[in-house]
Amino acid sequence: MLFSIVVPIYGVAQFLPQCIESILGQNYKNFELILVDDGSKDQSGKICNIYANKDSRIKVIHKSNGGLVSARKAGAALASGAYILPVDGDDWIAPGLLAALTEVIAQNDDVEMICYGMYQGNSEGKYESKQLDYEPGIYRISDIQQKIYPALIKGSNGKRFPPNLWGKAMKREAYQFYQMTVPDCLSLGEDAAVSYPFISQANTIYIMPECFYYYRWNAQSMTKSRKKGFDWNALRLLEKVWNENLSYGYDFSMQINRYMCHDLFNVAKSHLQTNGEFSRIRKDIIEELNKPDFQSYINHAHFDMFCLEQIPRILLKYRLIRAMKIISHYI
Repeated sequence: MLFSIVVPIYGVAQFLPQCIESILGQNYKNFELILVDDGSKDQSGKICNIYANKDSRIKVIHKSNGGLVSARKAGAALASGAYILPVDGDDWIAPGLLAALTEVIAQNDDVEMICYGMYQGNSEGKYESKQLDYEPGIYRISDIQQKIYPALIKGSNGKRFPPNLWGKAMKREAYQFYQMTVPDCLSLGEDAAVSYPFISQANTIYIMPECFYYYRWNAQSMTKSRKKGFDWNALRLLEKVWNENLSYGYDFSMQINRYMCHDLFNVAKSHLQTNGEFSRIRKDIIEELNKPDFQSYINHAHFDMFCLEQIPRILLKYRLIRAMKIISHYI
């Protein structure tokens, strides 16, 4: 079997049929579909069972709620295809995706990761194509090192390689390895914890020029919702995963500092969006930012002079919390 499509599901009953139908309607039929119901309280689990009873290619896992990482692990463990494709339960894929992937694999049988673009949805239900900002074609180790490594995690211009797991087909054994190293409790950077180590160790990556993935705007989904008050320790946990799994043949330390500085701002912003008293929230944020490791991220996150990423870095460095609260609505 060539493909295992893994769909983590929580509370997306109204969107799930479209997701499943888009997969079952693929022009290429040699795949398995693994639906992971992560303790949904709506009708998602029932919908999974209805489809599984109609199509033998579907496998369903019902588990207690453990979060996105836990659901992805469960699906990966059951997968048997040569490549794994993660798909979110409220998104869907174009009918020609798997057929296009088979053509790439037929011409590059050693390819470890295949990346394709998306159609990004907004709150108005409109979709805009977003191609990958890389030259299409095969990237072997020297190309990866020269063209992807310098801005894999976060370059000095603020750009990075898209970390999302959806929009990628990955060799099963490698994906399983990196996914299983991620702690279930990680609540920030769940995709980057897997994709960046995978890419840093890959010998071949293929970039497709087409867009095949439809990314729905849904504030409540497992992968899109921003829970208020992110755990500050999630950043430390993510760095630990990276330090254990990123390639030792390249120094990503500066990029990690930039990424962490960026996400420090996101974590601080999430706390500012809670309903607590501002003075207390401000005090708590400053207390966290004064910790040595977080100070180090901020002080060593060097961006190009006119890079917009300089704005949150300056706000963090000088503890401009009230300005951060105001400007957080715009960046």
